[in-house]
Amino acid sequence: AQARIESDDDLPSVGLTWAISPRMNLRAAWSRTLARPTFRELAPVATEEFIFGDEFLGNPELQLSSIENWDLRWEWFRRPGEVLAVSVFYKELTNPIELISFGASNRTFVQPVNFDRGERRGGEFELRSSLEVCGRPLRDLTLGFNVALLETEAEVPEVEQIALEQFGLESPTRRLQGQPEYLLNL
Repeated sequence: AQARIESDDDLPSVGLTWAISPRMNLRAAWSRTLARPTFRELAPVATEEFIFGDEFLGNPELQLSSIENWDLRWEWFRRPGEVLAVSVFYKELTNPIELISFGASNRTFVQPVNFDRGERRGGEFELRSSLEVCGRPLRDLTLGFNVALLETEAEVPEVEQIALEQFGLESPTRRLQGQPEYLLNL
C-alpha cells in the first residue's frame, strides 16, 4: 500500500485589532489551517499497543483535516507587563481524524479514519499580574493564570452509528477524541 498526500491548499488569515483605548484592545481573527496525519496513522502496518493490548492499524486512505478558525479576544493592559483577557473561539473541522475500534479474529484493532465534520468551541480567561499587589518585595515576580473551557463535537459516520446502536448508543455526534473539557495553566 502507498499513502500519498498532496496539498496545495490556500491557507489565508485575517486579523484585526481595534485599540479601544491606549491600554485596551479588541482583536478578531479568521484563518484556515490544516492538520496532517502522522506517519504512524498513515502506515498500513499493525502495531501493538502495550498498555491496552489493542493493535493500532494505520490507514493509508487518510486525508488532511481542514480547519476554519474564528477568534475574538478582549484584552486590558492595566500596567506594563500585565494583562487581563477574555477570548471566545470557534473551529469548524472538515475530515477530522478520529479513532475507531473493531474486532477481527479474536483481536481488537484501533484505526484512524476521517469523520466528515467536527467542531471545537469555547472560551478562555487569562490573567498575568505582578505580585507587587501582595507587597513591594514581590514586585519582580509575576503570576500567570489561564483557563480555557472547551466543547467539541464530531459527526459520527452512518456506518459507525449502526455499529454503535448494537451497544445502545444512538447519538449521531460525540466529543472529539483527545480533547479535554478544560485546560488550566498557572
